[in-house]
Amino acid sequence: MAVFASPQREKRVAQLAFVAPPIGAHINAVQDIYGRPGAPGYNMRHSVVWACEDLIASMLSTLQPWAFKLPPMGVSTPNPGQGGAGAAGTPVKVPNQPQILNEPAAGMDIQDWLYAATSALFRGNVYGSVLDRTPLGYPSQVELQDNSQVQVWKGPDGRPVYRFGGQMQDPATVWHRSIFRRAGQLTGMSILESARRAVQLGLNAEEFGNDFFEQGAHPSSLLTNEKLGDISQRDAATIKQKFMAAVHGSREPAVLTGGWNYQQVQVNPTDSQFLDTMSISDLKVCRYYRCPPEIIAVAISGQAITYANVEQRALDFLTYTLQRWLTWWERKLGAMLPGGQYVKFDLSPLLRTDILTRWQVNHAMIASRIMTQDEVRSGEDLPPLTAEQREQVNAMPLQPMLPRLSQGL
Repeated sequence: MAVFASPQREKRVAQLAFVAPPIGAHINAVQDIYGRPGAPGYNMRHSVVWACEDLIASMLSTLQPWAFKLPPMGVSTPNPGQGGAGAAGTPVKVPNQPQILNEPAAGMDIQDWLYAATSALFRGNVYGSVLDRTPLGYPSQVELQDNSQVQVWKGPDGRPVYRFGGQMQDPATVWHRSIFRRAGQLTGMSILESARRAVQLGLNAEEFGNDFFEQGAHPSSLLTNEKLGDISQRDAATIKQKFMAAVHGSREPAVLTGGWNYQQVQVNPTDSQFLDTMSISDLKVCRYYRCPPEIIAVAISGQAITYANVEQRALDFLTYTLQRWLTWWERKLGAMLPGGQYVKFDLSPLLRTDILTRWQVNHAMIASRIMTQDEVRSGEDLPPLTAEQREQVNAMPLQPMLPRLSQGL
């Protein structure tokens, strides 16, 4: 788009293109289309909200929960045994894993179920209907419910009353677990309820930015001529059409004569404001979810990501972001198992390292007699050694390999 006017008018138009946009000017229009803050789907329009929730739910759902038996005496250990008989006093995996840890709902395996349940848990609560139980009375099938279709309040006797989709529920069939719950409250607190202002700020800035560029909030270029006075609209349209026809589809420079000047209008990010506003909103949302910004591609000024710190970033994410969700789920899933059993997630997918580091660790585990060769091979998805292979391996010297591994072979 080009603008033709006198020098005085041209200056006025250029100044209008750099007026700082009023953030929040389109808030009513946005809410009319997508609903008010807190409505289903409203907050998920914020890309960082989606990225944080999807990251946590996806990573957690990829970890397989396992049921373990407690030793006859004592408490569970942080690192359970590999299964089988195990050493004395060592917890072992339950031979037949319970259904609730494999297919907890019809048409949903444990991965799908954990993803859906964790996504609901970001709203502070997860609700389900217990459709089946084990012979001992523990839940084996839990059908998850849409949080937006659930109502809960305190009855006359002080006990919670539930309504799913407008239908009253028998409390004995309701599976309700909450997080971030305050004393005296029946339900947990939603993360997005606390982050509402930060999310809404980002959505308003993004919506204004779209309008700013798509709906002609500023001219893309200026074509001026100081030698000419005011020109008619007809002449301006003719000159504009000829200029656009000459440069359309061509990246070659244009040659202007007769006093004509071409100036491309660019928006200064500092003057436009909404770019900085969106960045601030992104960082605030990461803070509420405790997600490292760089993992979900939120830029941080002055910081760089290198290959050397990728593994450390994964450990930080596990420790400061995912650990509280893992611990919460281990307790809630463990409560649905018989006494003497508990749940632990297999964290190996999160702790995978490069192949050289893995070989070094495996070699050290075998050399220190902490793990056997077959246990290490099982972790590498390899079959146990045959008698012939074991004889060949045992004939090889073990200790001299350690220095070579530390030097990268």
